Amino acid sequence: MNHNTLTQSAATHPINRTRAAELPIQESKQNSAIRRSRSPALGLHSETLLENHKKRRVGANLYSTNIHHNAEPIDAAHSPGSLSLFPTQIPEQDVLNSIKNMSPALHQQIICLENHGWQIKVGKLSTKNVYLDRPNKEIVIDPYVQANSIMPMNSFSFGQTSTSLFTKDPYSYLFSLAYEVGHASDTQPISIESREEFIESHLNREMHGIKNAFKIRDEILHLYGKDIWKNRLDKHAPIDFEKINYAKFSENKFLKKLGRIKASINSPTYADLYSQAYDFFEISTAFSLTNPALIKYAQDCFNKTGIILKPQQMQLCAHDQNDNFIWLTKDQARVIEFNRSEEFIKIGIQNTKDIYNLVSVACKSGMRSSISNENNNWHRYNFCYEDTMLELHIQRDEKSGQILDLHVPEQPYSIPERKRLQDVLTGEGGATIKQWAALAGMAPHAFLIKIMQTKNHCRHSLEHSLCSEDAWRSADPRFEVYRNKNKNDKYTFTIAGKIENGQIIAATPGTKLDHLFMSFSRLEKAYAKLEKEGWTIRLSPHEEAYCSRNEKEIAIGASYLSNAALLPALAHEIAHAQYNERDTHSLEEYIKDNKLDEGNSLFSEFSLIDQARDKKSKKMIINMLKEESTSAEFNENYSIFKKWKSGEITQNSAIEEFGNIYSNYYPSGYPENINYATLWKTSYEIDTPEGVQNKVKLLTELKETRPSLQFSNKESALNQEVHFIYRLPINGKIIFIDLNTFEKAVKNRDSEPLFDLIRNGVHYGDMTVRPGIEPYIRIAESTFHQDGLYYKIEYEFKDSGHVFDLRIQSSKAPFQALGSISMLNNPRSSSAQATLSPSP
Repeated sequence: MNHNTLTQSAATHPINRTRAAELPIQESKQNSAIRRSRSPALGLHSETLLENHKKRRVGANLYSTNIHHNAEPIDAAHSPGSLSLFPTQIPEQDVLNSIKNMSPALHQQIICLENHGWQIKVGKLSTKNVYLDRPNKEIVIDPYVQANSIMPMNSFSFGQTSTSLFTKDPYSYLFSLAYEVGHASDTQPISIESREEFIESHLNREMHGIKNAFKIRDEILHLYGKDIWKNRLDKHAPIDFEKINYAKFSENKFLKKLGRIKASINSPTYADLYSQAYDFFEISTAFSLTNPALIKYAQDCFNKTGIILKPQQMQLCAHDQNDNFIWLTKDQARVIEFNRSEEFIKIGIQNTKDIYNLVSVACKSGMRSSISNENNNWHRYNFCYEDTMLELHIQRDEKSGQILDLHVPEQPYSIPERKRLQDVLTGEGGATIKQWAALAGMAPHAFLIKIMQTKNHCRHSLEHSLCSEDAWRSADPRFEVYRNKNKNDKYTFTIAGKIENGQIIAATPGTKLDHLFMSFSRLEKAYAKLEKEGWTIRLSPHEEAYCSRNEKEIAIGASYLSNAALLPALAHEIAHAQYNERDTHSLEEYIKDNKLDEGNSLFSEFSLIDQARDKKSKKMIINMLKEESTSAEFNENYSIFKKWKSGEITQNSAIEEFGNIYSNYYPSGYPENINYATLWKTSYEIDTPEGVQNKVKLLTELKETRPSLQFSNKESALNQEVHFIYRLPINGKIIFIDLNTFEKAVKNRDSEPLFDLIRNGVHYGDMTVRPGIEPYIRIAESTFHQDGLYYKIEYEFKDSGHVFDLRIQSSKAPFQALGSISMLNNPRSSSAQATLSPSP
């Protein structure tokens, strides 16, 4: 069989083969009682089937997971060759390596299954067995088999190499293993639409197992002369398996012959056993014909979970938004109605049909969340029902999906008043929303409620976030973005609106960015994920975009709204937020990590080209990327992207190349000829404990010589009062600016650009030091060129290092022709305007 045809749709439950019905049982008798105590009453699990089957005496091995069903657990302390000889289990990978030595074909089949999510595992129970667990996609080798067949590597020479794990009877379980591998390779679901289809589906899986087992037998017989059929662990497998396998029947005839074989001497035939298994569903022919949806639901549930539902006893069957099974029996429904009827009456639901219509809507469309302080599988569902936002609590068995109880709490969402919503719709954009409602064939207020459900929430609205810092930090409701996500909807609508106390108080059509995000869903999901993790993403009145990991904040300059580079800027900063900084222990490592950080962000910008879902969006992104860089920069970056896209280089290599390029870029707001590599070097010197400009390090050194200093007639502790501190590279002198001398200036945000210039001067300017007008005074002078202007900054300081005066001069030409003068504090000059004054 071509295992490349495997699909996940074949996820049925663990099977029992001695060899008969494939129905779900995994635990031994000791464990079944524990699981039954947690199992739903009518969603029969395999344990219940096994007990029922034993009572009816229909073939002793029908639903057991054990090939040798009657085998008792091994007493590890007394049994020869038992687990006591092997205190630790052999790793699964070593088992696979041994299988490779014994049967290359079987090994390749197992690799193929693993590529489709299957695993070979060593079990926990000593039942002398190899068995299949379809829901978990596992083929399990029990410890008894492992202990009696597997030894450490190099202990026994067999097959192509001398590294086999197997001793004693190394082929005893291979026939069973090959059988299970063949069985797992059949991906067709079991049909319950009729008895005949149910029987045939099971026989077809058995046929795959038999044929594969004998195929592997022939391979090993040919390679090594060993017969895994005659030496099989499973002595109960019918001898007729061998006859029908080599008879070269057609598939139809093979299935007929297999159906007539008895699983054991005293049991019915395979066809009869599966026919009896079908009785557990309790499906009449008439019911099957008139209720195809219920039959299909029960069939899907059986194939994916192994649970047998009885369709004729179902009150409700549904899937939630994650495609989980949710169902309710008629008996349990009557109990719930009796206990909860008053709760439903309060919200206007009074009859059985309406109750379960509401529950069905909640399950199918509601946004599910766990209820805190509950440990009984209760969940909250928020949903829209007949133009009303409601909340319903549902208790369900997490494993089976059975609804156990319902509760209608006091509703956080009041029934909307049409007049109030009409007022909302008269606002800006109301006409557009009404047009959209007409397209959807709905009343405007109902349309608004449907779109602005919790399940349709995408993120905060970036465009509506431009406001003052205080307003942003307030608890006032913000504009949120909502988009209908139902794939069955003909149209997709995006609305930005506010909800307060469960009521819609504002709504407007989505913005340009909201519609752009529809073509770049991965970027929007990353945006929303960061917000859920506590990040703030907002517009800033400033021009630049930045990411602060300490504050968990991304700010995008408002100018980007009219700038073509909005999406790349978002992708760049979101990538910074997602990047995991590495521990660094040297300047080289620090710069390398910054290169990777920026390279990852550049890669994220260019990966938007790959994310774009159509040619128009792709062309738009390319134009955006061209807009934010020079032609040479774009071409260099685009060539790296194309090499990654073609597979010439890996993503990690592309990120490294992007980072190397970025390190040579020149950041805005810094002196000319200062690239990012220089900037990172300075950051390392300031931010790391061993850095020569580290504030704590400089303060410690200063404090050792001068524990306290007089600052504007105030005695202050250094670590509380120092605003800026720097070691002059020329003579090693430490200079500092304190908060008291320029208290008003420090607290005035308008002075921040000047202080940025002051910092740039000491870190990146050409620095000289000369004597002042007094013997104890020195003047450090820094010159640099930034943003088209030449600057000269003079830092006048005392022997203590205390800067008591600052003078900033700027000019469009070098300083032979002095232009304007801006002074922070220059009491000796009457011609210059003092923009910052010392505190009195």
